[in-house]
Amino acid sequence: APEKKKLRILIFVSFFIVLLIASMLFIIKENLSIAVREIEILHSQIPADFDGYEILQISDINGKYFDINQEKLIQKISVLSYDIVILTGDYLSEPNTDDYRPILDLLDFFEEQGTPVYYILGERDYNYDSDNIEEDFISFNPVEKNDLMKEMDRTGAHFIYPIQEITRGESKIYLTGIKFYEAAFARSEE
Repeated sequence: APEKKKLRILIFVSFFIVLLIASMLFIIKENLSIAVREIEILHSQIPADFDGYEILQISDINGKYFDINQEKLIQKISVLSYDIVILTGDYLSEPNTDDYRPILDLLDFFEEQGTPVYYILGERDYNYDSDNIEEDFISFNPVEKNDLMKEMDRTGAHFIYPIQEITRGESKIYLTGIKFYEAAFARSEE
């Protein structure tokens, strides 16, 4: 009976170790995967000039490389069709780190292509302990640009706040944060 008990414990421990290794491999694979999803947005307030206008959104680089100099990510992006790129935060692994290179390699690619890039910051991209933040539900507007923002601006990327106007034909759309309502759009056209 003691041998059977030892065997059960050994089987349980072995099963647990295999399950743990499988879970770790799944998490690593998911963290290094690139998901591409296509979404069509139909709305009566989108001007006809923007019919077929394509926006590439990239989020959550988190200081990671997808192959050397982002080659795997750039290969995925190069076969896509898009008019502008919107980066929606979490470029760094942690606030106050200087792991800018992964996002800057991507921005250098867009700069070489001449593609307009707009960005907001995520919670990993700016020190939340700072008093220099104007909070806005899912994103925020720092009073002073940090080093990451200065590097992104250097590549020609445009910070979305307070508002960015996009023109196509005779029509305009606006990129902004959640708290900038229609009244703010009207003021920007004056």
